[in-house]
Amino acid sequence: MNLFYMLEKLREESKGIENCLKVIPTKNIKTEKAIVESLTKLAYFLFVNDENNDVILICDELSKIEFKNDYDYWTWVEYALALRAEISEQNGNKIKQVESVRLIEDALISGEGLPKKIRGNVHKRFMDGEGVALNSNEEEEGLDARLIYLMRLIKLKSLGGSEKYTLVKASVNIIENKKIMKGMFETKAKGISLLFK
Repeated sequence: MNLFYMLEKLREESKGIENCLKVIPTKNIKTEKAIVESLTKLAYFLFVNDENNDVILICDELSKIEFKNDYDYWTWVEYALALRAEISEQNGNKIKQVESVRLIEDALISGEGLPKKIRGNVHKRFMDGEGVALNSNEEEEGLDARLIYLMRLIKLKSLGGSEKYTLVKASVNIIENKKIMKGMFETKAKGISLLFK
């Protein structure tokens, strides 16, 4: 998949996305990995600003990237798929929601032997909330930490939560974190410049 073509396609499909991409420094869209990371961050930024139509455009494009055991790419794609599932649930699009979750789960169960077992154990601990919460240092660090926190919350929620970290808890924390993040942006351009340094 040509990610430079994906950027151009998104620019053509949405004036809002095009305007955001103009503010993102060139270094953040110079390589294919940087494009995946930047588009995922942009999708979450737009989600915080309730621009869900543009979020879906970005996440739909990122959902076309196949899992190839490359977690440098896949971690970002996985977060985009989780966001796609979240928005699809809000929009009542059960098919897209289920497809997004299935793509995440397919990557989790791929492979065999010890790597698959380790991945399963790490995933179970994540679903129980390990590594999800902000620590006191991160709360003070600001937007980057809050963005990663939001990504983890949405992933956890999209995958159904667990007894230890319920859907209700995840939903409440998503709403609270979005509100805090929104307060950190004075303007859209300021928010983008804070995310893409």
